[in-house]
Amino acid sequence: MPQLSEGPTNDLISLIEESFDTETAKELHDSVIRDLEGSDEESGEHLSSSAIDLVGTRFYARVGIGRFQGLPQLTWNGLFVKENRPRFLYVPSTENAFRFFSPSLERWITPGAMDTDGGSTPLFVRVFSQMSPWYYGAAAIIHDWIFAAHRCGHPPDDRLSFQQAAMIAAEATKTLMEVGIRDLDRHLQKYRIDKALVYLVYKANTSPKARRIWDQDARGRACRSQTA
Repeated sequence: MPQLSEGPTNDLISLIEESFDTETAKELHDSVIRDLEGSDEESGEHLSSSAIDLVGTRFYARVGIGRFQGLPQLTWNGLFVKENRPRFLYVPSTENAFRFFSPSLERWITPGAMDTDGGSTPLFVRVFSQMSPWYYGAAAIIHDWIFAAHRCGHPPDDRLSFQQAAMIAAEATKTLMEVGIRDLDRHLQKYRIDKALVYLVYKANTSPKARRIWDQDARGRACRSQTA
């Protein structure tokens, strides 16, 4: 691969290589090189690649649109010490449970009690979009729950596959853009449509790193009891 100058671009390349499979990482790396020819490196706006936009548009058209009910509410619960990341406890509401209807499954996914860190929004994607870890928090909770259900054996979502988890996260992210979600004041919050971002989230959630996390056992992550 071509050599890059020191600075923010090297940080982006490291995140690309960590977050994606080899083929996608190379495509994004080449996009950085091309875009640097006409952009200010300090701005961080390098990944406006027409190739990524084209692939993202095609992928976006394949992703279904679901719907959300309720809102996730979390309580800060210290740190995941090993990862040095904040830990939040999610406990489902007994009155208006947060859930997502997945068009590919044709059923609702209702998260149960779990610890979460918002890790379903990959670090590279957050840098790319300049968003906070919880910007797509509703989609992240759904994806985190599928990982927790898989790890801890919580039916029926423990039967979902790694690939299904990634696609459902893409569905949830697209749903926030196309349909939105109502906040506690009943105002509809619709996110800006970003087709390339949905594609990149999916690719990051199917990366070797994501697979390693999927294959880990429950050590270091509590399996919370599920009560009605």
